[in-house]
Amino acid sequence: MFHRPERALSRALLLSACGPVLAAGVDTPSPDALGGIEVEGSAIEETLPAELAAYGAEREVIEGLTLEETGMSDVAQALERLVPGLFVAPRAGRGSYVDASLDGSRTQDVLWLVDGVRINNRLYGSTTPLDSITTQMIDHIEVLRGGQGLFYGTQAVAGVVNIVLRKPKAERGGELRLGTGTLGDRRAAGHVTGPGPLGEWLVFGAYDESDGYEPFERDAYQANARRQDRGFKRQSIGAKYSASPMADSSLRVLALYNDAAADNAKPVNNYHSLNDRDEVIASIKWDQRLSDRFSYYAKGYWHSWWTDYTRIGLDDDGSRHVINDGDEWGYDDYGANLAGRYIAPGGSQLLLGYDFQSYSGRDYVLRIDEQAETVHAGFAQFRPVLAFSPDPRIALGARYNHSDFGGEHTIWNASLDQPLEASKTWGRDRSYVKQCSGACRNAGDGGNMHTKMYLFSRTGKYRNVTMISSSNLNRGGMKAGWNDMVILKDRPKTYKYHLKVHRAMTKEVRADKDGLSKKDGPYLSRFFPIRKAGKL
Repeated sequence: MFHRPERALSRALLLSACGPVLAAGVDTPSPDALGGIEVEGSAIEETLPAELAAYGAEREVIEGLTLEETGMSDVAQALERLVPGLFVAPRAGRGSYVDASLDGSRTQDVLWLVDGVRINNRLYGSTTPLDSITTQMIDHIEVLRGGQGLFYGTQAVAGVVNIVLRKPKAERGGELRLGTGTLGDRRAAGHVTGPGPLGEWLVFGAYDESDGYEPFERDAYQANARRQDRGFKRQSIGAKYSASPMADSSLRVLALYNDAAADNAKPVNNYHSLNDRDEVIASIKWDQRLSDRFSYYAKGYWHSWWTDYTRIGLDDDGSRHVINDGDEWGYDDYGANLAGRYIAPGGSQLLLGYDFQSYSGRDYVLRIDEQAETVHAGFAQFRPVLAFSPDPRIALGARYNHSDFGGEHTIWNASLDQPLEASKTWGRDRSYVKQCSGACRNAGDGGNMHTKMYLFSRTGKYRNVTMISSSNLNRGGMKAGWNDMVILKDRPKTYKYHLKVHRAMTKEVRADKDGLSKKDGPYLSRFFPIRKAGKL
């Protein structure tokens, strides 16, 4: 089995050939840990979660297709169902305060990101950050467990949840989805994408509305409170642009605007109360690979989250009075990141970066004066490749934070991941050769799987590409054999299934039955481990 990274060719490449040779490639240190990550040129930020997983961090990826299959438009509800150990519970429906916990953590110790942009409310750790986007606009969600402060900084004590939005495509296309349900649930979402100057663009929008429900029992309402359903309404519009103005570079721009209104029912002194929110998420990022050894990125972001709170009270005699008249509360969060990677001739890596964050928030409802924090941070991580023993994956890192609110802090960490598969021979570029015992899925029984597959998570403008070939890479195949190839593009189910089989071959997981099959639309993939083929 041969595995080699192909950085310039594709985001992820896996090749498989039968019998003694099987090839696989990803642009990261471990094929098992990094399987589904997308790698494009020097996109350090995008590949970082998968790289951290290769060095010992626990990472989970929820694909957009999986989210769609749940039928949910609420990200919080979908995450709680799909991520073991992640607890997300709105106290009174969508748009309200939440109690969140990742593996038993406090709510404020989980860092939430949208396309890498911080969306946490530091003023109130329990303010929901999950109404920023509907599930229909999500490409995938990455969850990193455990302390991730080295690269992500404050509020990543328990882990990081990054919501990655759909990406622009070079081919013109789009989609519109409509839905309805109980409690007056109405939703619509759509997007269009296509080629533009030097790159691709995508425009998306969504509308979600629900009449809601009464969050209190009837006997909980006092005489001076009107029974009120807790409704929710959100309108979203956004755009993304991606371009490559020069070789080995990319420019990415994101702009997202949300207008949301959430009722805030109360059991006492309340006729009507409403949070009317405006939210803006924006970022611009430049990635460039200057050589095979050095790459970097620079990014700026801005997140604005402001709510006008209106509450009309109710007296015992039925008269009404204004308690809050559009009183403002919210925050602004903006910053910049600069990071680079150097790959030494022996394969060792050095990552260096600078992180700037500026946050300010206030609350005129609860009379909280403006709170602000500015953070300057530098971080570094060294990943040595030992010439005498290239198997261990070692990482040593440190981060220095200077905050005008919290003072100075230095953190460090070290990790080691030791592959235990003795049949692998590792190269300096993290490629590997693996000799299977007989066929890779027959666990020593001999035989021949006779599979040739080439898998690309992305190559050029296409994603989830599966290539199946009957070609034998030898003289007989070249001169006397019949060689053909079937190529399927934009087929995530087929790609993931072949990737699953490839990993089973890498680990020599014994086939539990003679045939495997996977249907994806009009296409059917089949695998047949031929047992004891050498004795025929």
